[in-house]
Amino acid sequence: MERPMLFFRYKALRGCRELIESVINKSGVQKEIQSASTVDAAIQVVASRAATLDDGDVIYLLATCVLMILYEKLSGEGQENATTHLRFFAQLFPNKLFLAIANGNPLDDSGRQWNEAMAFLSSLFLYNDLVRSTSLRTSTLSDFYIRHGDPGSRFEFPKIIARLGSGDHSVTDKEIAGWDGRLDWFPSFALDVPDTGESSGRLPVAEPAFVLNPYFRRLDDFSPSETWNEKGIVSELYRVAASVYRKQKFVDQWLSFGDSPQELGENDSEMGNLPSWGVELLRLLSPVSPYNNTLLWPISIIAKELTDGTDREFVLTRVESLEKWFKMKHFSDVRECLVTSWKAKDEGIISAHKQPFLFG
Repeated sequence: MERPMLFFRYKALRGCRELIESVINKSGVQKEIQSASTVDAAIQVVASRAATLDDGDVIYLLATCVLMILYEKLSGEGQENATTHLRFFAQLFPNKLFLAIANGNPLDDSGRQWNEAMAFLSSLFLYNDLVRSTSLRTSTLSDFYIRHGDPGSRFEFPKIIARLGSGDHSVTDKEIAGWDGRLDWFPSFALDVPDTGESSGRLPVAEPAFVLNPYFRRLDDFSPSETWNEKGIVSELYRVAASVYRKQKFVDQWLSFGDSPQELGENDSEMGNLPSWGVELLRLLSPVSPYNNTLLWPISIIAKELTDGTDREFVLTRVESLEKWFKMKHFSDVRECLVTSWKAKDEGIISAHKQPFLFG
């Protein structure tokens, strides 16, 4: 299996090179490319002509680039390879990249097919860019979410995560609690009718009386499980993950600089019941849930904070079942990283949680 995959990877890379050469020839920038001192400089030359590129060339290049990212996940490659594709994606098409998804609607009927392809490919890029950001504890390569994530919009949640990744310590748990639970920013739902419905319930992630009180460790203590639907469960799983990630970023700040941000409140670094709530939500989801493809990212953030052996075992079993479902080596890498992080946690070792893989 490995040799055929490597062969197809080579063909894909060769196809990318031929597409890029075609773009260069059509744009008439051969001399500028040849005089560029670095690869990044050459990419910027092509990017400056992105607005005039043929739509077909754009789609083929972006599709190939996204497929290369997915290949790295299927084969369990490290984040360095995927980051290379993401950086290329972000640099080459800054103008056309998000043309079709800024408002979630086709620009015109004649271009509907092109716009839908752009919307899906762009959403895949943006999601993986966000995954890279949270995995490496760094800023996103694109600033799209920062610019287009107003409250109540489709991209409100990823904007919160992107702000945290950029080191914005003004993000509060109240903002996270106020998110309406929309999931139509996720690639799988990029072409769906805009989701404006409310979730079935909201967890009190901004209320210390619930988060820090062991009495409310189980969801049934204050929220009957029969009131939840699958979409609501996944939305709350992402809400919990965002609050956990926010606290992790504060710990990163403390580890890196030896002090806490001025915005840090008394309870802002305490995980409390959040990790347990995450596991409780996972237990409510069917093993064959249509939302299975959304689970790895929040699991990878929340599970690192687990201390209970039963909860840890459940998460490992769930990730293993996802690996069998999707047949991606990526999931086994995540399980190994979780076991390593738990061992360090049990030994009292505090780390910044940077990971060699894209967790999502």
